[in-house]
Amino acid sequence: MIPRISYAREVRRFLFWRRFWQAMDHLTTIAIVVFLAILVVISARMMLTTLLSLTFTGTPPGCC
Repeated sequence: MIPRISYAREVRRFLFWRRFWQAMDHLTTIAIVVFLAILVVISARMMLTTLLSLTFTGTPPGCC
């Protein structure tokens, strides 16, 4: 008779890598969301600074 081959190690390795890539997928999603949030904050700050500099010179009238 042919001895039965145990696939436990291969299954364990497959499940490990599958969980690893799923975790990396979640981490990638989180990283993208954080990156987009940072971009939104930076662009909003630049836009606010631009609008304030257009409407308010920062110096009182008659000065400089």
